[in-house]
Amino acid sequence: MSILLAPSLQEQVVYHIQQRTRLPLSKLKPAAHLYQDLGLDTLQVVEIIWDLEKRFRVEIPDNVPLQTVGDFIQFLETTKK
Repeated sequence: MSILLAPSLQEQVVYHIQQRTRLPLSKLKPAAHLYQDLGLDTLQVVEIIWDLEKRFRVEIPDNVPLQTVGDFIQFLETTKK
């Protein structure tokens, strides 16, 4: 019998970023900088924020510093508790 486990928060965040950007999963590490490493622009980052707000039913304030993939994960970990 096979047991399916729910994807971790990190896997879910990376999946949503990958779906929006079409970047290879190998580039979407927690330390990856959204602008410098991944080459995203402001509109792409805003779209990722909208996607994650909708998916996790949270509001990400404008003053939250989101510079890396890990910043999204960390924010959602602290918000979802």
